[in-house]
Amino acid sequence: MALPTSTVDAWHTKFKAFYRGIVGAVVDIWPNTWAVTAKVLALLAREVDLRLAVLYRQVLVSTSDGDYVRRHAFEYGIASRAAGRASGDLVVTALGAGTIPEGIAFQRDDGALFLTNASAIATAGPVTLSVQADVAGLAGNTPDGATLTLISTSPVALSGGIGAVSGGLGGGTATEDVEDLRQRVLQRKRNPPQGGSASDWERWAREVPGVDRVFVDSFSNTDRRVWIAVTFEDRVNGIPNSGDVAAVQAHLEDPNLRPVTARVTVVPPTAVPVNIAATGVEPLTTQVEAAIKAELAAVFAERMLVARPNHPFVLPRAWLSEAISRAIGEDRHTLTAPATDLTFTTPGELPVLGNVTLT
Repeated sequence: MALPTSTVDAWHTKFKAFYRGIVGAVVDIWPNTWAVTAKVLALLAREVDLRLAVLYRQVLVSTSDGDYVRRHAFEYGIASRAAGRASGDLVVTALGAGTIPEGIAFQRDDGALFLTNASAIATAGPVTLSVQADVAGLAGNTPDGATLTLISTSPVALSGGIGAVSGGLGGGTATEDVEDLRQRVLQRKRNPPQGGSASDWERWAREVPGVDRVFVDSFSNTDRRVWIAVTFEDRVNGIPNSGDVAAVQAHLEDPNLRPVTARVTVVPPTAVPVNIAATGVEPLTTQVEAAIKAELAAVFAERMLVARPNHPFVLPRAWLSEAISRAIGEDRHTLTAPATDLTFTTPGELPVLGNVTLT
């Protein structure tokens, strides 16, 4: 709740009422200095009011402004996540033997630059190079199979002067915004450290730039192995590539972070398309169809969970029917597919929106 403040007129009225209590003061007959003094004091009081309102807002993380959110985070040892550089593997074909040094530059079709961040011993044939984007940010993320062209002089000739991305280049992220930082601080306040609880692992995983949602469980028949699935921002259906997963795995294996006896495995979710069909949609116009698809996309983005080893995920078909009914302009429909609630039992399965058929 915001701190209640008074207007200048309200303060003016209060000060005039105070002056009326002074013996001999004539406040309401002009000319006099009482009314003028009351107005000046009202302006000063209003300034103090506004300042107090700003400070009051900073007391709680949920209402704080940007710089104060960072201050709250500092007190918990939480820092804003810096922009990250995309990295991963690039496979090239060497025409001879030798060493491909660190710092060799490759260029993507759109001009983005990538540099080798470690030297590699080459023999004639395929060679895997470790590369990293020259500039931090989302733009460095590159899909599996993309082609990069050599633009530096290499001591080892490469077939065609090109390389193919293997497994995708991931980990490229934008600087964390204030709202994301606010949510991490609130998560920390609401879930005090408990020596390796699910909320601890969630918080640690979300320290990696780009991580969106975290799903924590234990493997069946073990009490020490931790199973974690993560989704990433700005990925199709949130599915991370191999570079993203490797970054989270490396972070969680930091011995200064995880409990001594814990062993963790990070996996990417497996997208499972869910096809949806509805008949009797009225009115079936272009606008209504677009609205229905938008509502379905929203429910998949907001409510779907990853199936975990000990916690299957059940997708109620009622969610889908409800989403269709929320579409602006839709009057009625009959959901025909899926015909029943869907249960996802394989660890890592994540329902995603498939084909939508409306008739």
